[in-house]
Order: sequence, then structure tokens, then C-alpha cells
Amino acid sequence: MNNLFLRFILVIFAIFFVFGCRHDSQIKSIGNDHLTIELSLNSKGVPFISKVKASDNSVVYFSDSSSGMVLQNRLTKNLLKNEGVIKPLSDWKISEDSLFIKAQASVMLNDCGFTMYVGLVKDAPLFSVYNTVSGKSATEIKEFPVLSGEFGFSDSTQTIGWWKALDYTPQNELLSSDTHLSLNSHIHSSDNFNNVQGNVPYWTIESSGSFIGFSLAWSGGWRASLNGKPGILTSDVYLPENETQLKLNPGDVVKGPEISIFCSPVSDVVLARRNWLNARTHLAGKLYPTPEMGFPLIYNHWYSVEFGLSEQFFKDQVKWFDTYGFDVFMIDAGWYKNAGS
Repeated sequence: MNNLFLRFILVIFAIFFVFGCRHDSQIKSIGNDHLTIELSLNSKGVPFISKVKASDNSVVYFSDSSSGMVLQNRLTKNLLKNEGVIKPLSDWKISEDSLFIKAQASVMLNDCGFTMYVGLVKDAPLFSVYNTVSGKSATEIKEFPVLSGEFGFSDSTQTIGWWKALDYTPQNELLSSDTHLSLNSHIHSSDNFNNVQGNVPYWTIESSGSFIGFSLAWSGGWRASLNGKPGILTSDVYLPENETQLKLNPGDVVKGPEISIFCSPVSDVVLARRNWLNARTHLAGKLYPTPEMGFPLIYNHWYSVEFGLSEQFFKDQVKWFDTYGFDVFMIDAGWYKNAGS
């Protein structure tokens, strides 16, 4: 009987272990020729990015050793006005379109749905992350999370770079275990809050072997807390309480700031920054196509015949347009003698 009872307990424990910890062991990946992004859920079902690395495994750019606990704590203690209870909602779902490989996963917080979205550009080492919150009832959001995790750094010299608002004055600091940096803005990036100028929502991590560029698609108040520890730089990007001030009506869905991260093994800083800007510009051109810019060569009749415009003059000039590359014959409106003529 005792052996039977012991076996029963062991079976129950095994079932609890397998199903209770199933989220930690399930890792899904999305990747292109440049990057591989590993996605996971923790034991509470909270989605997180466990690792971002070069496709050849030569460099690990980003990781989350907390297994999503930083985000989980922010959700339960800082997202809502009242502490929340987390329940799993969905595993990572992967899809793609002509530009992106996409992934999304959700978790319930009280009666709010929290969803993390990750989009990897198919032809560049560029990915973005944003979160949404939807409420079944009226909900007041206290703080809004963007992204948290760690960026590794080697013993080689590594620098954090950022820019002041208004005048774009460049700022730099050597990365070390003593690094404690808060990049932020209040209300909007050009504000001088308490006589302290804010930062534009761009920053970089540069070393002899890699380059990481960050951009935050946001015009309101924000904060990026960066703290050095031996070998890593912890990063927590979010909207502080006094900058969020968000109330959702039942059924509302709100999208938070989108952070884009460019990862490159190129050690030349000038080349890496150029590649960063080119990748963003290339993507923007595909997302928001505009007509091709043109500069037409215009023939204006006034400078030749003034009021002497005639049908024959028009025909005589237009027949030479192809030869001289003219695009437009302009009849200079208002230079005729009488209205109606």
C-alpha cells in the first residue's frame, strides 16, 4: 500500500512538473540570414524574448536571464492601479507577410489581455517589439512596459551613445559595472523638465566587435533604465506612471511604444550607423511607399512670345519636346490680355 501511495505521489508530481513548467521548456524561434530570435513563456505564461543572436551563433546580442520575471513583476505590480493576477492565455503564434516574420503571445492580467508582438524584418538584422493591452471593463493603466532584458558586453571597450533633445548634442559613456544611466523625456522630447533637457529616443551600444542601435517610436514621455553588472547591461524600457495617464473603456485596445533594434557585427562605427539608418529608411520606403520624386523640365511660353501665343506656335514647340527633353508646356495663366480670350 505504501509503495502504491508513493508511486501515486510520484506520478502526480511528474504531471505537475511537466505541465506546471511546460512554458519554460517551450522555445520557438524566428530567424533570417542575419538574426535568430528565441521566444519563450515562463511558468505563469508571460511571454518574453529569451535570446537574440547572430544567425551563425557568433554573437549573442540580447537575452533575458530572468525568464520574463522583470516583465511579470511590472505587470502584476506596475501596469494596473491595483495588483493583478496573471493567467496564461496563448502560446507564441508565428506568421509572416512580405516584409516581416511575426510572432505574438498573450497573457491575462485580471480581466485585461496583454499581448507582446515581435516583428523581424526578413532582409535585415532589424527587429521590433511592442505590446498591447485590451480590457473587458474600464481599466486605468499605471505604467506601460516596452522591453526588458540584458545586453552582454566583453572586456573590450564598449560605449553607450545617446543624444540630447533640441540640439542633438551627442553623449557617450564607457560601459562598465558602474554604469547607471537613465535616458528619458517628459511629455515630449523637447521639454526641459526641471531645467534638465530630455533625450531623443535613439541610443546605441558600440564595441570593437558589434553595434546595436535602438529607436523608440514614441513622442510622449518615456524612460530607459540602463545598469551595468559584471559582463552585462540590464535594460528596462517603459512609460513611467506620470507619463502614461491612460484609461481604457470596456473593449478598448491600446498599442504601446514600438522599440526597433538593429544588431550588427560590423565593428566600424560609421559604417554600422550608416547601415542602421539605411535599414530603417529601406523599411520605411516599403511600409509607406510614396511616388517617385521627379523634376519635370517645363517650357513656359511667356518668355518667348508673351501675348503672342497661338495654336501654331504651340505645335511648333511641342514637336521638339522629345529632342530637348521637355516634359510640360505651360501656358502661363493670367498673362493674357482679356479674361475669356
